[in-house]
Amino acid sequence: MKPGNLLLETLTVDMKSDGKYFLSFNDKQFYVGKIVYEIINQLKQKKELSEIKSHLLEKLNVDLNYSELENTIQDITTKITGDKDPIASSGLHKYIYCRINLFSEATLFKITKPMSPLFKKWVFIAFTILAILVNGTFLSIEGLKSSISSFGNLGVTEGSLVLIGIYVVTLLLMVVHEFGHSAATYYWGLKPKLIGFGLYIIFPALFTDVTSIWQLDKYKRCMVNFGGIYFQSLIGVFLIAIFWVTPHEHILFRLALRSIIISNVLIAVYSLNPFLRNDGYWLYSDFFNLTNLMKQSIFYPVKLFSIFVLKNTIKYTYTGFSKELPILLYSAAHYVFVSWFTILFFANFKVVIHEFQSIINYTNLADFKFGIFLRFLFSSLIIVLFSVRLTTRYIPYLTRLVRNNYKYIYSIKLFR
Repeated sequence: MKPGNLLLETLTVDMKSDGKYFLSFNDKQFYVGKIVYEIINQLKQKKELSEIKSHLLEKLNVDLNYSELENTIQDITTKITGDKDPIASSGLHKYIYCRINLFSEATLFKITKPMSPLFKKWVFIAFTILAILVNGTFLSIEGLKSSISSFGNLGVTEGSLVLIGIYVVTLLLMVVHEFGHSAATYYWGLKPKLIGFGLYIIFPALFTDVTSIWQLDKYKRCMVNFGGIYFQSLIGVFLIAIFWVTPHEHILFRLALRSIIISNVLIAVYSLNPFLRNDGYWLYSDFFNLTNLMKQSIFYPVKLFSIFVLKNTIKYTYTGFSKELPILLYSAAHYVFVSWFTILFFANFKVVIHEFQSIINYTNLADFKFGIFLRFLFSSLIIVLFSVRLTTRYIPYLTRLVRNNYKYIYSIKLFR
């Protein structure tokens, strides 16, 4: 069975600089192995099954019978045509829920294509250094603690209005963040598909479909991944300039603007967190060419246990310390992060109870301090986030680990 002529004309297969084979179909991208690469090339040359069979045997020393070859071709066809949603094919459907498209490809071309020169080498380096210096200086002078203290002393009405304003402006800054990913993609000659809105775990999130960047080398992919933080930092420089020229008598405006700037910096730093699917996650994944990084890190201790204790070298392979080091370090740090978050989870139970009692004890709303509500809200979010993460990620993974390894452990009579 052969794929249709239209499918073959649409398919492109290339070998990347790192030796991996890359298949593109209708703006969807896949990594494929050497055998699949050769089969598709033969099909595109309109070779018969007998010729493909002979070619594989001669070039790769792979002897497939006709049934196996037909099944392989069928699997290829199903894989590349079975998913009509470009976002789903990129893997975003696995952790972004309730997606809504905000900016189409045509709109992104008009808005972000003119911004792509900001990623020219020396422009990028100069502006990145400038942004780090300005944002870092502002944070050290103004200080996070003083901003929180000033904000916490506001009344309910003022605090609510300022908080809503900060939230709205922060959402706009996150749109600019996504524009950065889009502009970087255009700079390298590719097209982002769209910018959308959805839910990540329990939080609203924006995302950019830049699936096409998988055909770039790792350094260019890393620049696209960093593009959002880069744009965010540049906007931060602009906001800081406004703050410094604003007269001191505009107290509420300066307080709100200072909170927005600090929020912008903290969100940029948060985006570098590699243990959630943020920019930092993709930077680490792309730089070390580690696919399915999150899944690998959770399973990695079991892999080591299976190889060195159970001696299961059939299911798992060990490629050597130097090659395994990036995933080893990430896995260890990931489990430290989870442990810290677990401690934070239990510690915040006490905070939630205490602040909730403080809230209900206020009889005069005018005397209520908004900082109490913020502490209650933050601690509650920590608890909810951990609970959702535990039930949707770690428990299913651990259950799968036990199920997948049970038969092997039982077969060697480890627990008999």
